[in-house]
Amino acid sequence: MKKESIKLFHQERIIESADKLFLIKGKEETTVDEIAKEANYSKATIYVYFKSKDDIFNHVFLKYMKLLKSRIENGMSESIDAIKQYYSICEELHLFSEEYPDYYRLLTTSVQVDVKSKTNDEALEEIFSVGEEINGKVIEIISAGIVQGYFRVDIEILPMVFIYWSSITSIIEMSNNKNEYIYEQMNLDKKQFLHYSFSNLLKMILR
Repeated sequence: MKKESIKLFHQERIIESADKLFLIKGKEETTVDEIAKEANYSKATIYVYFKSKDDIFNHVFLKYMKLLKSRIENGMSESIDAIKQYYSICEELHLFSEEYPDYYRLLTTSVQVDVKSKTNDEALEEIFSVGEEINGKVIEIISAGIVQGYFRVDIEILPMVFIYWSSITSIIEMSNNKNEYIYEQMNLDKKQFLHYSFSNLLKMILR
């Protein structure tokens, strides 16, 4: 047990050091040598705990996936009302995209794990698992909304989860990338545009 605790301590120290560098320089411009220097380890020691820079990055990204999941859960816990929970997820995703834009883009585009195959990569498999748990929160909201009488009873829940996930994340990305254009064309600031978009998206499943 003590040996495992020591391993976790060193891994977390390396992850935190890499995180600082990735946020400043990005993954591609950060080297393992720089991570080792930041963590005050030798390069050889880094490879004792991680297979590669990609492996380190996956562990850093996993940390942010868990952070997002925790924030979504906290937001949902403030109310049992499905409509309020829906808007809380939208808000948490929006805030996450502003605070951690690089990880938000990765969350919505790049990391994929083939559920039918064994990756032999614990970090990637856990990333997939946490992603499924986040999807599960959307399932909870839609299911609760049906019971509470807000949403249509004929909804196919799983396809709708993917529709909502892709739509919400795309709306947020557009608001971040085309904020000035949206204001010029629609006279809506980012907050107004997001609320209008999320509200109209919700109408798809309202009774």
